[in-house]
Amino acid sequence: MSKSKSKWRNRDGKTVNTNTLAEQWSSRPVGLLESPAFRVLSKAEHLALSRIEIELRHHGGNQNGKLIVTTEQFIDYGIERRSVPGALRALSALGVVLIKHGRGGNAKYWQPNTFLLNYLCGAVDAHEQITDVWKKIETMKQAEKIAAMARAAKDPTRVAYGQRVARKTKNVSQVQKMSPPGTETVPRRGDFPGTETVPPCRGTETVPTIDTRGGGDQLTIPSDDEPRHKPNGEDRPPLSLVDLLAMGRERLH
Repeated sequence: MSKSKSKWRNRDGKTVNTNTLAEQWSSRPVGLLESPAFRVLSKAEHLALSRIEIELRHHGGNQNGKLIVTTEQFIDYGIERRSVPGALRALSALGVVLIKHGRGGNAKYWQPNTFLLNYLCGAVDAHEQITDVWKKIETMKQAEKIAAMARAAKDPTRVAYGQRVARKTKNVSQVQKMSPPGTETVPRRGDFPGTETVPPCRGTETVPTIDTRGGGDQLTIPSDDEPRHKPNGEDRPPLSLVDLLAMGRERLH
Protein backbone atom coordinates (compact mmCIF):
# COMPACT_ATOMS: atom_id res chain seq x y z
CA MET A 1 0.00 0.00 0.00
CA SER A 2 1.47 3.29 -1.07
CA LYS A 3 1.70 6.20 1.31
CA SER A 4 -0.31 9.25 0.42
CA LYS A 5 0.79 12.81 1.20
CA SER A 6 -1.63 15.35 2.56
CA LYS A 7 -2.28 18.12 0.09
CA TRP A 8 -3.93 21.54 0.10
CA ARG A 9 -4.55 24.39 -2.29
CA ASN A 10 -2.78 27.70 -1.99
CA ARG A 11 -4.16 31.13 -2.88
CA ASP A 12 -3.35 30.62 -6.55
CA GLY A 13 -5.41 27.42 -6.60
CA LYS A 14 -2.37 25.18 -7.02
CA THR A 15 -2.21 21.89 -5.15
CA VAL A 16 0.91 21.53 -3.02
CA ASN A 17 2.16 19.05 -0.44
CA THR A 18 2.11 20.20 3.18
CA ASN A 19 5.64 18.90 3.78
CA THR A 20 7.16 20.71 0.79
CA LEU A 21 9.64 23.51 1.55
CA ALA A 22 10.21 26.17 -1.06
CA GLU A 23 13.62 27.31 0.18
CA GLN A 24 16.41 26.64 2.68
CA TRP A 25 15.48 26.78 6.36
CA SER A 26 17.28 26.75 9.69
CA SER A 27 16.24 25.00 12.90
CA ARG A 28 17.13 25.27 16.58
CA PRO A 29 16.13 22.82 19.30
CA VAL A 30 13.71 24.08 21.94
CA GLY A 31 16.20 23.08 24.63
CA LEU A 32 18.68 25.60 23.23
CA LEU A 33 16.07 28.36 23.02
CA GLU A 34 15.13 27.82 26.67
CA SER A 35 18.70 27.50 27.96
CA PRO A 36 20.43 30.28 29.95
CA ALA A 37 23.34 30.14 27.48
CA PHE A 38 21.04 31.27 24.68
CA ARG A 39 19.02 33.78 26.69
CA VAL A 40 22.04 35.87 27.71
CA LEU A 41 23.23 36.43 24.16
CA SER A 42 23.51 40.05 23.05
CA LYS A 43 22.29 41.41 19.74
CA ALA A 44 25.73 41.08 18.15
CA GLU A 45 26.00 37.49 19.35
CA HIS A 46 22.55 36.63 17.98
CA LEU A 47 23.52 38.11 14.62
CA ALA A 48 26.81 36.21 14.58
CA LEU A 49 25.03 32.93 15.36
CA SER A 50 22.46 33.56 12.63
CA ARG A 51 25.18 34.38 10.10
CA ILE A 52 26.94 31.07 10.80
CA GLU A 53 23.62 29.24 10.40
CA ILE A 54 23.12 30.95 7.05
CA GLU A 55 26.56 29.80 5.94
CA LEU A 56 25.58 26.22 6.79
CA ARG A 57 22.46 26.56 4.61
CA HIS A 58 24.55 27.96 1.78
CA HIS A 59 26.34 24.60 1.82
CA GLY A 60 23.11 22.63 1.84
CA GLY A 61 23.53 21.58 5.48
CA ASN A 62 27.01 20.17 4.88
CA GLN A 63 30.46 21.03 6.25
CA ASN A 64 29.39 21.82 9.81
CA GLY A 65 32.69 22.27 11.63
CA LYS A 66 34.36 23.55 8.44
CA LEU A 67 32.21 26.66 7.96
CA ILE A 68 34.14 29.82 7.10
CA VAL A 69 32.64 33.24 7.81
CA THR A 70 34.95 36.22 7.44
CA THR A 71 34.93 39.37 9.52
CA GLU A 72 33.67 41.36 6.55
CA GLN A 73 30.72 38.97 6.17
CA PHE A 74 29.79 39.47 9.82
CA ILE A 75 30.00 43.23 9.31
CA ASP A 76 27.86 43.10 6.16
CA TYR A 77 25.25 41.19 8.16
CA GLY A 78 24.91 44.11 10.58
CA ILE A 79 27.53 43.63 13.30
CA GLU A 80 29.88 46.48 14.14
CA ARG A 81 33.51 45.67 13.47
CA ARG A 82 34.55 46.24 17.07
CA SER A 83 31.80 43.85 18.29
CA VAL A 84 32.73 40.86 16.13
CA PRO A 85 35.59 39.44 18.28
CA GLY A 86 33.65 39.74 21.54
CA ALA A 87 30.56 38.12 20.03
CA LEU A 88 32.55 35.13 18.82
CA ARG A 89 34.32 34.77 22.17
CA ALA A 90 30.98 34.72 24.01
CA LEU A 91 29.44 32.14 21.66
CA SER A 92 32.49 29.94 22.10
CA ALA A 93 32.64 30.32 25.91
CA LEU A 94 28.95 29.49 26.28
CA GLY A 95 29.42 26.39 24.14
CA VAL A 96 26.88 27.35 21.49
CA VAL A 97 29.51 27.52 18.73
CA LEU A 98 32.84 25.70 18.60
CA ILE A 99 35.62 27.64 16.89
CA LYS A 100 38.81 26.22 15.45
CA HIS A 101 41.17 29.16 15.25
CA GLY A 102 43.33 29.56 12.19
CA ARG A 103 46.51 31.53 11.80
CA GLY A 104 47.59 34.74 10.15
CA GLY A 105 50.47 35.42 7.82
CA ASN A 106 50.95 35.42 4.08
CA ALA A 107 49.00 33.33 1.60
CA LYS A 108 51.24 30.32 2.16
CA TYR A 109 50.62 30.01 5.91
CA TRP A 110 47.29 31.81 6.39
CA GLN A 111 44.38 29.71 7.61
CA PRO A 112 40.87 31.01 8.40
CA ASN A 113 38.77 30.28 11.49
CA THR A 114 36.22 27.51 11.08
CA PHE A 115 32.91 27.20 12.95
CA LEU A 116 30.77 24.34 14.19
CA LEU A 117 27.17 24.83 15.36
CA ASN A 118 27.19 22.84 18.59
CA TYR A 119 23.55 21.71 18.58
CA LEU A 120 21.15 19.77 16.36
CA CYS A 121 20.77 22.41 13.68
CA GLY A 122 19.68 20.22 10.80
CA ALA A 123 23.21 19.65 9.57
CA VAL A 124 23.81 16.64 7.39
CA ASP A 125 27.23 15.76 8.78
CA ALA A 126 29.44 16.24 11.87
CA HIS A 127 26.83 14.83 14.26
CA GLU A 128 29.54 13.07 16.27
CA GLN A 129 31.30 16.41 16.91
CA ILE A 130 28.29 18.00 18.64
CA THR A 131 28.80 18.03 22.43
CA ASP A 132 25.90 20.23 23.68
CA VAL A 133 28.13 21.65 26.42
CA TRP A 134 25.81 24.65 26.70
CA LYS A 135 23.44 22.37 28.62
CA LYS A 136 25.87 22.34 31.56
CA ILE A 137 25.12 26.01 32.30
CA GLU A 138 22.15 25.74 34.65
CA THR A 139 21.46 29.29 35.89
CA MET A 140 21.29 32.75 34.37
CA LYS A 141 23.93 34.04 36.78
CA GLN A 142 26.40 31.45 35.56
CA ALA A 143 25.66 32.27 31.93
CA GLU A 144 25.93 36.04 32.50
CA LYS A 145 29.26 35.64 34.28
CA ILE A 146 30.71 33.42 31.55
CA ALA A 147 29.51 35.75 28.79
CA ALA A 148 30.84 38.88 30.56
CA MET A 149 34.26 37.35 31.11
CA ALA A 150 34.47 36.22 27.48
CA ARG A 151 33.51 39.63 26.12
CA ALA A 152 36.19 41.34 28.22
CA ALA A 153 38.93 38.76 27.54
CA LYS A 154 40.70 40.61 24.76
CA ASP A 155 43.86 39.19 23.25
CA PRO A 156 46.70 41.69 23.99
CA THR A 157 48.50 40.74 20.78
CA ARG A 158 45.43 41.38 18.65
CA VAL A 159 44.71 44.64 20.50
CA ALA A 160 48.25 45.89 19.82
CA TYR A 161 47.93 44.91 16.16
CA GLY A 162 44.61 46.74 15.85
CA GLN A 163 46.10 49.87 17.40
CA ARG A 164 48.99 49.83 14.92
CA VAL A 165 46.58 49.47 12.01
CA ALA A 166 44.44 52.31 13.37
CA ARG A 167 47.44 54.62 13.67
CA LYS A 168 48.54 53.85 10.11
CA THR A 169 45.03 54.46 8.82
CA LYS A 170 44.82 57.75 10.70
CA ASN A 171 48.17 58.95 9.35
CA VAL A 172 47.19 58.05 5.78
CA SER A 173 43.87 59.88 6.11
CA GLN A 174 45.62 63.00 7.42
CA VAL A 175 48.04 63.01 4.49
CA GLN A 176 45.16 62.60 2.05
CA LYS A 177 43.36 65.57 3.60
CA MET A 178 46.47 67.74 3.29
CA SER A 179 47.20 66.67 -0.29
CA PRO A 180 44.04 65.69 -2.16
CA PRO A 181 44.44 62.87 -4.67
CA GLY A 182 45.40 63.98 -8.19
CA THR A 183 47.17 67.18 -7.08
CA GLU A 184 50.85 68.03 -6.74
CA THR A 185 52.83 71.04 -5.63
CA VAL A 186 54.61 72.83 -8.47
CA PRO A 187 57.28 75.47 -7.66
CA ARG A 188 56.50 78.99 -8.77
CA ARG A 189 58.40 80.70 -11.56
CA GLY A 190 61.62 82.02 -10.14
CA ASP A 191 61.91 79.18 -7.59
CA PHE A 192 63.96 77.03 -9.96
CA PRO A 193 67.72 77.07 -9.42
CA GLY A 194 69.55 79.57 -11.63
CA THR A 195 66.48 81.64 -12.50
CA GLU A 196 65.05 84.90 -11.23
CA THR A 197 61.84 86.82 -11.64
CA VAL A 198 62.16 90.33 -13.12
CA PRO A 199 59.07 92.57 -13.02
CA PRO A 200 58.08 94.00 -16.44
CA CYS A 201 58.71 97.67 -17.21
CA ARG A 202 55.93 100.21 -17.08
CA GLY A 203 53.79 100.28 -20.21
CA THR A 204 54.66 96.79 -21.31
CA GLU A 205 52.49 93.74 -21.74
CA THR A 206 53.27 90.13 -21.00
CA VAL A 207 52.35 87.35 -23.37
CA PRO A 208 52.94 83.61 -22.88
CA THR A 209 55.65 82.00 -24.96
CA ILE A 210 58.22 79.22 -24.79
CA ASP A 211 61.82 80.09 -24.04
CA THR A 212 63.97 77.48 -25.77
CA ARG A 213 67.01 78.67 -23.83
CA GLY A 214 65.51 77.28 -20.61
CA GLY A 215 65.26 80.60 -18.78
CA GLY A 216 61.77 81.78 -17.88
CA ASP A 217 58.46 81.25 -19.61
CA GLN A 218 57.44 84.79 -20.61
CA LEU A 219 58.47 87.40 -23.15
CA THR A 220 58.25 91.17 -22.51
CA ILE A 221 57.21 93.34 -25.52
CA PRO A 222 57.40 97.17 -25.30
CA SER A 223 54.20 99.05 -26.12
CA ASP A 224 54.00 101.72 -28.88
CA ASP A 225 53.09 104.56 -26.45
CA GLU A 226 56.17 104.17 -24.31
CA PRO A 227 59.28 106.25 -25.25
CA ARG A 228 62.12 104.12 -26.45
CA HIS A 229 64.79 106.06 -24.55
CA LYS A 230 64.76 105.46 -20.85
CA PRO A 231 65.02 108.44 -18.53
CA ASN A 232 68.07 109.17 -16.45
CA GLY A 233 70.38 108.42 -19.35
CA GLU A 234 70.00 104.65 -19.21
CA ASP A 235 71.00 102.50 -22.17
CA ARG A 236 68.55 102.18 -25.00
CA PRO A 237 66.66 98.90 -25.26
CA PRO A 238 67.38 96.58 -28.19
CA LEU A 239 65.78 97.70 -31.48
CA SER A 240 62.88 95.68 -32.77
CA LEU A 241 62.50 94.34 -36.31
CA VAL A 242 60.19 97.27 -37.23
CA ASP A 243 62.83 99.78 -36.12
CA LEU A 244 65.51 98.09 -38.17
CA LEU A 245 63.34 98.14 -41.31
CA ALA A 246 62.54 101.85 -40.81
CA MET A 247 66.22 102.69 -40.46
CA GLY A 248 66.96 100.76 -43.63
CA ARG A 249 64.37 102.76 -45.62
CA GLU A 250 65.85 106.10 -44.39
CA ARG A 251 69.31 105.10 -45.57
CA LEU A 252 68.01 104.15 -49.02
CA HIS A 253 66.40 107.57 -49.44
